[in-house]
Amino acid sequence: MDGTWLEDQEEVRLHAVDFFRKLYYKETKTLPAYPIRGKFPMLNRTDYDRLTTPVGDKEVHEALFAMKPMKTPGIDRIHALFFQSQWDVVGSRVVKYV
Repeated sequence: MDGTWLEDQEEVRLHAVDFFRKLYYKETKTLPAYPIRGKFPMLNRTDYDRLTTPVGDKEVHEALFAMKPMKTPGIDRIHALFFQSQWDVVGSRVVKYV
């Protein structure tokens, strides 16, 4: 912008639209191909299967109840004590979320 004041409502609207269009415009540049295949360790099939197996109700329950009740809360700011003491109410939803 060159410092000129826009007074017409339509001009202001168009300027705002243009500003955000340019701000969020995604350039389609071609990135150089980096030869990364084989540069990182690979999971073997057993480990892969373990990591992709769905978590069961019992496993979630055991993990939650193994936590110290008043340790630092997670990102939700709720201590484990809440989930432990209210397991009958919130347990199924916690398992579903996990």
